[in-house]
Amino acid sequence: MSDTPTVKNQDSDTGQNPATATGTGAAANPGPVSDSGWQLKPNLGGAFAGIATMMISERISLSKLIQLGIQLMIIPVLLFMILSSPIVEMRERKSRVLDRELKLPDKPQTSFEAFMTPEGEEPPLTPAEIMLQRKKDAEDQFASEVPLEPQRLKSGVFFLLSYSFYLLVGVPLICVILAGGVSRDEIRNDTLPYFLCRPLRRMSYMTIRLITQIIWLEIILGIQLLLLFACGILAGTPWITETFAYAALAQILSIPVWCAIGIFMGLINKNYLIFSIVYGLIVEVGIASLPSNIKMISMMAHIKSILGQAPLTLALRPNWEIPTSLVPAIPPLVLGFVFFMILSAVTFHFKELLPSHEAEK
Repeated sequence: MSDTPTVKNQDSDTGQNPATATGTGAAANPGPVSDSGWQLKPNLGGAFAGIATMMISERISLSKLIQLGIQLMIIPVLLFMILSSPIVEMRERKSRVLDRELKLPDKPQTSFEAFMTPEGEEPPLTPAEIMLQRKKDAEDQFASEVPLEPQRLKSGVFFLLSYSFYLLVGVPLICVILAGGVSRDEIRNDTLPYFLCRPLRRMSYMTIRLITQIIWLEIILGIQLLLLFACGILAGTPWITETFAYAALAQILSIPVWCAIGIFMGLINKNYLIFSIVYGLIVEVGIASLPSNIKMISMMAHIKSILGQAPLTLALRPNWEIPTSLVPAIPPLVLGFVFFMILSAVTFHFKELLPSHEAEK
């Protein structure tokens, strides 16, 4: 027998086998170690919790919260000052609502309608005629319940700033700017390698960041909307409490799709804001105004369909093309979000972003 001693496969410091050690030896082993309970590949829930915690925790420091609170109060305070100003209270002008008279069009009755309609009864109204009748009823009710001109002017100013400006212009721009920066800032700072070196799929990483950004904006912009309507109520603006539910629903459904569009624009080019504005002018403004079914690809058209169900919108914006129900407007917004989310994840998966040329500059 040989006198050569048997060398055991042990760590010189700990005396443990590197394959079963819980220290650096186990980390060097590429396979999972079931005895120690290690899991080299985190599940989707763990990855979401970690990334979401990181993204939100860096935004809730005391100084950033104070700055955010000031920013959230700017628009509501300006709205309250405008609604409470002497110009609005004392200005006298004839309301456009009372000047405009909606009339149902005289539609000739076809032979088939005459055959199907019992004698002495009117043929059933079409969906367009139903909406026209709803708009006329809303205008009449608004004129009777708000007889004073300053009060009608208050409602018009509130609608202009909260609906036409905030929900249709401000929310899309905020979502595109912040969501586009989610991907673009990581590329510019060249910090993506620190996340992508983990055993996490690129598509999952981008989807988690997008969903986290949506949750954050839903909270922040939800507070903003509450402040807007609270200031409107404090200023004595009539006919706005009935419209809050429609405004909240429109904002909740629009934030995900605008964020998905913004993060996609941020992936394809560093000048994502310019690309987003061009997209908005072509699709959300140009195509949305076409008198054909192609306008259904415009997300703004469906958002207007939800906002148009509010009594204040029916009274002040009878020229909007609004369906008889808000239900048909919900699926296109959901599908639009899913489409751009998948498009962003696929783009991030296949597009080579490392090393970042922007970081080298």
